[in-house]
Amino acid sequence: MTGKTVWKGHFLETVVDGRWEYVRRTHGIGAAVILAAERDGVAGSLRDELQTSLPQLYAKLGRGIPDMFPKAYRWVAEFEEVAAFVGPGAERQMFEAIAALYARLAADVAGDRAETGKLGGFFTGRESEPRG
Repeated sequence: MTGKTVWKGHFLETVVDGRWEYVRRTHGIGAAVILAAERDGVAGSLRDELQTSLPQLYAKLGRGIPDMFPKAYRWVAEFEEVAAFVGPGAERQMFEAIAALYARLAADVAGDRAETGKLGGFFTGRESEPRG
């Protein structure tokens, strides 16, 4: 596939350099799952499973999620824009929720880093390790 834009908003294009842009936007979903696993005390099991059954995804998230921390504030407007584009219903709610997660992570980076510390620690095996 060549680089063709099939939809472009102010902040986000649907296709960039021939790659679907959503592939680069999976960090929020990964972060949400990891934080839920941390909250329920099963993060170690999730980490072990990802390392064993999906090592490439684990490595990609391990690079992308911590690198996203200082940029989290930028994704808020992008996901709000996508939410408006997809229209009403569950799809809109999903993107609004991801925007809210990024807003929370951006506030965390500027604050006590409790959540970003847990996310960074997930990839090193150390709980609440701040990164970014």
